[in-house]
Amino acid sequence: MTLRFRRLRLRAVTADGVYGTDIPFASGLTVLWADNTKGKSTCMQGMLYALGLERMLSPRREIPLPHAMTTYLNTDDEKRIEVLESSVSLEIANGESQVITVNRAVKASTDTRLVSVDFGPALSGGATDLKRQNFFVLDPGAAQREDGFHHFLEGFLGWRLPQVRRYDAPETKLYLETVFPLFWVEQKFGWTAIPAAIPTYMRIREVHKRAVEFIMDLDVYKLEVQRERLAERIAANSKEWSVVRQELDRFIARGGGRVASLSENPLADPAALSNAHVQLAEGTEWIPLATVVMQLRANIADLAAKAVPVVEEQSEEVTQKLQQLTQDVDQLNAERIRLHGIQQLKLADMRSLQRRIAALDDDLVKNLDVQRLQRYSGVAAALTPDRCPTCEQALVDTLFVRRQNIWR
Repeated sequence: MTLRFRRLRLRAVTADGVYGTDIPFASGLTVLWADNTKGKSTCMQGMLYALGLERMLSPRREIPLPHAMTTYLNTDDEKRIEVLESSVSLEIANGESQVITVNRAVKASTDTRLVSVDFGPALSGGATDLKRQNFFVLDPGAAQREDGFHHFLEGFLGWRLPQVRRYDAPETKLYLETVFPLFWVEQKFGWTAIPAAIPTYMRIREVHKRAVEFIMDLDVYKLEVQRERLAERIAANSKEWSVVRQELDRFIARGGGRVASLSENPLADPAALSNAHVQLAEGTEWIPLATVVMQLRANIADLAAKAVPVVEEQSEEVTQKLQQLTQDVDQLNAERIRLHGIQQLKLADMRSLQRRIAALDDDLVKNLDVQRLQRYSGVAAALTPDRCPTCEQALVDTLFVRRQNIWR
């Protein structure tokens, strides 16, 4: 992973003109030197804000910039002027020398959750015809969906953030806000430890360890997850064993029997499992099922040795009953085949509907994200009703026909 800052731009528009600064970052070490209250922390926090990482400092959705970028600024002659608009732009490059420029408004008519990305060096190169794409931050889905800025930034950095355990949910992504503090030292939070502050409000278990293990590409967490999942499987196996054993006890009890020598807990010992057997009550004693079976087989052998009485006078009646039963079986089998065919058709229809619903749900999520970006950017034009806002595909009669097919 490589992330290099190339240039930072802070701009505040006032009635007296435009104020701000441009800070270039050369290869190697860059030192920002200035007296107190002269803007060092503003520059640092501005870079975090541009990348949508302000929640690594606080769970509150507040802009981590001083009044000079949000409300008013004081000139050298101690004149106080109101900030009308302000913004932060940050030019960054990744390990493959790809350069983008991230732009985010601080005070403007657009929503602060909107992040605009220029694909190229808009600050150092001065290009004005670069491709631009809008993303959103802070809202749910910003780290998972394709229009989320942190999802885009993760791919730009070449990262693949792992799934980690939470206190209040099974798993979640290791968010960028929990990893960046390892590269960021903020003097307001002290220099006594690195990282100075890793957010814990995301309810990620042992978030410090998870972040360090990801950066160092360690397998510790993977092994812990495997152990936890094995423990969950063992617990689930034990529960299933108990349920099956109770059901077996109830089933055998209905026949007047019981299960003997079967452990209450799961066993992996074949020798111990082989001792388990079923017993049936005979008077006041419990007789093993194998013994009862041997007795019944002996009785069957005795009956088989006896002569079969002649039943010639009943053969015609038995033959008629057999033919009738055969016809009944054929009719039932034909009805079974017919119902099975109907069931297969219905299942195919259900699967087709489920695929259509899934496609519609995916289209809905994408369209909502597009609407969100348009709303954040202040676009007043209404969506074209006959075209998809995501892929620009013509929608004339498509949804209507789809809905008709679904209701059929």
